[in-house]
Amino acid sequence: RTYTKESTGISSCKEPEVPILTIFNVVNSVFGLGEGLVSGALNSDHLSLNQYNRKEIAEKTSQFTYNSSGGLSETKVKAESNRAPSLKDEQLFELVSQAKIIQSHFNDTPQDIEFCIKDDEIYYLQSRAITTLRS
Repeated sequence: RTYTKESTGISSCKEPEVPILTIFNVVNSVFGLGEGLVSGALNSDHLSLNQYNRKEIAEKTSQFTYNSSGGLSETKVKAESNRAPSLKDEQLFELVSQAKIIQSHFNDTPQDIEFCIKDDEIYYLQSRAITTLRS
């Protein structure tokens, strides 16, 4: 079953470019479907939660949505939403909390966790081990 998503993204307890011993939570997200995030076609919000707690809210001028034939279309984001975060603060904190629980389920192996948000509800789509971590 497919849904039109308000936001999609990836949540991790580690970031591949950061040494493995560093405590780090990162969430990247976009409006709409995740195709633009995973392909790199869209600018994404980058939210880092560690001792520095950094939010980089991207200018988001477009998003991927389903078209009437069920395929993907790149559509414009309303001008008033271009600089709006793709996640609410409470959603971000929930994602970080759940990422830690999911990681512990997989013997503390750092995970990339794909999610989407529909009607303010977070849906976890899949989790996979991060295989590109630096020592």
